[in-house]
Amino acid sequence: MDQALNYIIEAVRRKLCSDSTGHDYYHVERVAKLADQIAEAEGADRLVCLAAGYLHDYCRPDEKARGICHTGDEALAMIRGVLSGSGLDEARREMVMECIAQHEYYPHLGGALPRLAESRILQDADRLDAIGAIGVARAFMFAGAHGNPMYLPDTGRENTGTKSAVAHFYEKLFLLAGEMHTAAGRKTAAHYHEVMKCFLKEFYDQWECKIE
Repeated sequence: MDQALNYIIEAVRRKLCSDSTGHDYYHVERVAKLADQIAEAEGADRLVCLAAGYLHDYCRPDEKARGICHTGDEALAMIRGVLSGSGLDEARREMVMECIAQHEYYPHLGGALPRLAESRILQDADRLDAIGAIGVARAFMFAGAHGNPMYLPDTGRENTGTKSAVAHFYEKLFLLAGEMHTAAGRKTAAHYHEVMKCFLKEFYDQWECKIE
């Protein structure tokens, strides 16, 4: 494995080892692996996609502890420091920074189409890890870490505006399959979307105490 990537991985592992919000080291590892596979299929720069995948949530712990935005100027400066220490060449460092700066742009929130193929790939990879079976687990993990309920039956089935785990499906997760950029992203997301729909059907049945 590339020496620069090894350096990045170790820095990220140390930073995210105690996260309990679903943005832990294993999340970024999965995103990096997904990005690498998509990059190979798309003919994009795999090293850029891997580095961006590992580093995209590097400052999540600071967001909770210090109140800084994980894609804001202070966070991006910290990420740039890791990249500089890694020895990755300057052109790739700038590409990684652009990918990370844009990875939270969503079309349903008015985000523009990223310029770089690698940036589009990072978005797809990060959003694939937000849906499907892993996405279900992370949604409830995130809600619990922030003291939010999993479901509030008195506010309507979709729980809109309640910050519950179930509301997150309708306000964000169910939108992601339609916002994928790559062929691999679209195909995988379609399957993961159905997994979430099946989960919520079972969730509602059990909540309502239906028995066979």
